Amino acid sequence: MSMPEDSMPEGDTRSAPTRMPGAMLIALLVSGISLAACYGATFLLAEHLRVQGRDPALAGIAVTTGTVFTIAVALVAGRLAARIGTIRCLALAGMVMALAMVAFALTGRVAGSHLMGGALIGIAWSLFYILAPLPIIARVAAGERIRDLTYLSGAQMAGLGLAAPLGGALAAQGLPLALIYFGFALLASGAAILLLAIGDRRAGGAAAGPGAEDVSILDSASVCAVLATTARIPIVLIGLASCTFAGLATFQSVYAAERGLAFGQFFLVFTLVTVTLRFGLAAHLTRLPAERLAVLLLTLVVVALVLFWADRGSVPVYLLASALFAAGYGLSYSTLNALAVNRAEAGGAAPAAASQVFTITYFLGLFGFPALGGLLISAGGTALLLPALAALAILALALALGMLRMTAVARKSV
Repeated sequence: MSMPEDSMPEGDTRSAPTRMPGAMLIALLVSGISLAACYGATFLLAEHLRVQGRDPALAGIAVTTGTVFTIAVALVAGRLAARIGTIRCLALAGMVMALAMVAFALTGRVAGSHLMGGALIGIAWSLFYILAPLPIIARVAAGERIRDLTYLSGAQMAGLGLAAPLGGALAAQGLPLALIYFGFALLASGAAILLLAIGDRRAGGAAAGPGAEDVSILDSASVCAVLATTARIPIVLIGLASCTFAGLATFQSVYAAERGLAFGQFFLVFTLVTVTLRFGLAAHLTRLPAERLAVLLLTLVVVALVLFWADRGSVPVYLLASALFAAGYGLSYSTLNALAVNRAEAGGAAPAAASQVFTITYFLGLFGFPALGGLLISAGGTALLLPALAALAILALALALGMLRMTAVARKSV
């Protein structure tokens, strides 16, 4: 008896090489750090508004504006990439991000610039975040994708985590925040130029042109094709996982205040552990069955949430819970992304479409759950929020165990 195609853990390699071209991978990683750093610079906007004599609450409106544009652009990013090419589209994201940083620099001097910056940063981040994995998916064999996808997510987390501390440190030394934002604009511009250079270099070869990438226009047919395969399981898993992260991160200050803890320790530990593990373990993740790895990582998330719930103010327990959550959630994104893409490809669906559906599901959980989390906080504080997050994590773990069992049964039936 043969194994059903969409139950195969590795998928069809379709003669893809096992490694990305070095120059292209470096360009993606450098651009990932740069654009993520610019996105992280939004955390400085409230202080920039305050210094300019404006209401810091306007930063929240700018971020909300960015969120709307992020989700809207995610739905059409594939169409744009199919028209002009993925690499050019990523370079465009760098240019738009540079304009967003200039708009933030002009906040307080040009009316409405904070809203313009919010909209532009949403467009840029959505384009880059949803399309950056596609060159990897198109060029790397199914069993090896998790490595390069983990490197990419590590680069993005490094930029996101370093931006606010670095910008804050420079501001503390007397450097105006407007000038710091102009510096971020130069960083994004450099990323765009690097990507364009890589695109021009490829244009001299046979792989040039918009159709060179494995880009799928996202429509109802492609979405249904993806969801008809077992790729739907890791897609649902990232939705649940992103809800747990959004709930824990958004209301971490509330949690810490209730227990006399410093919430900054959570974000510091989360960033350090996530970046370290993503870069340190990326090359070794290809040796592990992805389904088993997903179960292990989601188990760590559940254990971490139980520790958060049990902690009544112990700093060591708080740090341990933060580290375990970072380890579990931090590696789960690239693991589940690779699983979704590989299972979709094995089931006959377009892997690029699967990656886009995966990322949109992630965005929906990340940006959508805080509204529900806010209602839970209002009704019962973290005493109500934490059990809800744990329930979501346990559900995700149960689905991952089901996926693992399904794979094991399919293997035995061969």
